[in-house]
Amino acid sequence: MEGRDMHYSMIIQWDPRDDIYVVTVPELPGCVTHGATYEEAVMQGQDAIDTWVYGEDPATLPAPSFYPLDDDGNSNMNEHPASSGSAAAS
Repeated sequence: MEGRDMHYSMIIQWDPRDDIYVVTVPELPGCVTHGATYEEAVMQGQDAIDTWVYGEDPATLPAPSFYPLDDDGNSNMNEHPASSGSAAAS
């Protein structure tokens, strides 16, 4: 799968100090953004991923990781993710 067609994870967290949603893409070093609303944060996150990915050689892009969810739909980010090119969370 070409790097630009891969789907990367976004971790979206509320920051009460700044009243914003902070987006981190764990597979892409330094890929962090934010939004005033959850929806804006998702759009900004996708834009940050696109910007990061299109600035890189597709052959050197890190593979997306799959973060398994528990029964409540929460990801345990303390566990090492399983690398997967086909079942990546986005």
